[in-house]
Amino acid sequence: MPKPTIRIIWFGCLLLLLGFLIHVGIGSSLWYNPFQILSEVARGHVGDNYTNDVVWNLRLPRACYCLFVGGSLGICGAALQTLFRNPLAEPYVVGASSGAAIGGALTLSLGVSETALIFLKPVAGFITGLLTLALVLSISRRKGVVETPTLLLAGVVVSTMLSSLLSLIVLESGKDQGVLLRWLLGSMSTAFWGPVWMLAGSFVTGFCLLYRASRRLNALAVGEETAASVGVNVQRLRNQVLVIVTAMVAITVGPVGIIGFVGLVAPHIARSIVGVDLRKTLPVSAVSGALLLLLSDAIAQRGPQGTELPVGIVTAILGAPSLLILMRRR
Repeated sequence: MPKPTIRIIWFGCLLLLLGFLIHVGIGSSLWYNPFQILSEVARGHVGDNYTNDVVWNLRLPRACYCLFVGGSLGICGAALQTLFRNPLAEPYVVGASSGAAIGGALTLSLGVSETALIFLKPVAGFITGLLTLALVLSISRRKGVVETPTLLLAGVVVSTMLSSLLSLIVLESGKDQGVLLRWLLGSMSTAFWGPVWMLAGSFVTGFCLLYRASRRLNALAVGEETAASVGVNVQRLRNQVLVIVTAMVAITVGPVGIIGFVGLVAPHIARSIVGVDLRKTLPVSAVSGALLLLLSDAIAQRGPQGTELPVGIVTAILGAPSLLILMRRR
């Protein structure tokens, strides 16, 4: 990787560390400065005072959620936009997020224990997400060829249909509809350490697999004929990327619900900084997505009249104008 790109990534990591500390320090009520936070982190979770408990039990897990969920959505969006050669592609647009949410909502409505939900939601979300992608691909396939414009249109239609189905599940679940609705809108309020390791593992594994495929995806971005001429199996590559993205989205949707626009905006920010080479765009998209979600969740915790907003609402409010500005500049 060229030295300028490495310097950009290091600078982004420093910004990410600063954003992480600001997120942990702001919280929803008490403010802690970076020195207090670093001191409690260095001491470990000893639980001998209120500050230590707040930092370790509430704020650090929540910030880690933002870090890994935002990073995962960023690289998923970058991979999908390169795969489909379309700047509007993202997990929600192709139906992966809505499909995964169906599985998560069904497991939530069953009333199983919190411990079981940690594992059941991602598994159910992965299955329903794959089924959704299979449906979208079957709709968009003509004479054995998947047409990108048709695929994106089919994804939007299927996502809209699944949103209605999600509303029906919420109404008929017989559970606390407020809990289900807040989860569907995207919320970090239930963050705890258990799922953090699963989110981290998903991010690291997904990043490595997608980065390994980045050269082939770069060739595919030029055109399917060009990719095939240099030995890329286009159909196999498409299937691999879609499975990886669906698995990552299912694991992120499980703990936090649907969070839109991060996977759409982060790759645009990355391309405006380092260009279109996915080997450069992928790590910068991860950093951009994590920063966007840390900022959005910090704002969400400071809602009007002391309330906390679902972070998915904040990402939509911030993401739509940001995307319009980026598109206007380009």
